[in-house]
Amino acid sequence: MEDAGYDALLIAGRGVILQYGNVLYFGGFPLFLLHGYVLLVPGEPARLVLNGRDQQRAEQHGVADLLQPSRGEGDISYGLRGGSGAGLIGGVVEALEELGVRSGRLGVAGLSEVMPVGEYLALTALLPGLELEDAGGVIAPLKAVKTEAELAAHREAAALMDGAFEVFESVVGPGADEAAIIAAVEGEVRRRGGEHAIVRVLPGRMDARPPIQRELTEGELLTCYVEAVAPNGFWAEKGACFAIGELPPRAHEVYDASDRAFEVIERTLTAGAQAADVATAVWKVARDSGCEIGMQIGHGVGIDHDLPLIDLESPDELVEGMVVAVHPLFQDGNHAAFTIDQYTVTAGAPERHSRFDRRLYRAEGVSK
Repeated sequence: MEDAGYDALLIAGRGVILQYGNVLYFGGFPLFLLHGYVLLVPGEPARLVLNGRDQQRAEQHGVADLLQPSRGEGDISYGLRGGSGAGLIGGVVEALEELGVRSGRLGVAGLSEVMPVGEYLALTALLPGLELEDAGGVIAPLKAVKTEAELAAHREAAALMDGAFEVFESVVGPGADEAAIIAAVEGEVRRRGGEHAIVRVLPGRMDARPPIQRELTEGELLTCYVEAVAPNGFWAEKGACFAIGELPPRAHEVYDASDRAFEVIERTLTAGAQAADVATAVWKVARDSGCEIGMQIGHGVGIDHDLPLIDLESPDELVEGMVVAVHPLFQDGNHAAFTIDQYTVTAGAPERHSRFDRRLYRAEGVSK
């Protein structure tokens, strides 16, 4: 904050992936449904500004002492009163005034992607002397490199994902129902205390459709993956390809190309390397095999998603202690292979987190 010249830092978050992590990291509170704020002012304890239900949950998470006194205990009712009121920003303004920050520079992490427009307008109207600036770039590097305690916590989250992934081996097979498979895997996540789970069984190209009721058929090359927040707040992912019966030769070629990409990743994902160079090497494998890459190759993980980004335009340098999820999606229009693994960046070969071998799984769990 001092380096950036901020008089205060406001951190906005929502209870969804890509948006919950900053509030948890800096305020110790896992948002679930709505949004909330952490306010940081130099020399003062953090202030949490939460809706009524989350205020009740704050004591369970040991952060009730950080709550900004509420202007009301009810839930926020967006969309029901024509946009009237300041929403949660009323509590932020209250805290800023109490702390004597009525003018100067306010950095807002999540200003352009998370903070509701109505609350932004209310903040600028109530405290017109504040100059607001998007501060996402200030806090992202702080989360990117993990401490030893954070690395241990992420290994715990990765172990939970391994446990949930293991269920796929027992339920995937010809005639199995996609929705039932997903229910079984997500049930294991919940049984182990995880939340915010995403579970998918996808044939062909990656898409974002919800689970559907359909029977798996012979000849399919499937991606089965699970990602979720562990009880300790850390995000982890695990995925692999499953062959349902005999696959066409081209499906094997696409899978083999994706596996070669991981060999390249494990050679190049090292401290001091450029993330864009890793992506370039993976793209070369794809083009040499007649494939395209259908999504981002990888990204940092920790409490939610972090730096670095592994893509062709990334400016990020790999630093020892970063944790990176890699998932190059190889596809050729008819077949797709999508494996997910996580690694800790070291000065040498990266440390792979999963206890499962990277391989093509048969429906009965036997490698090819």
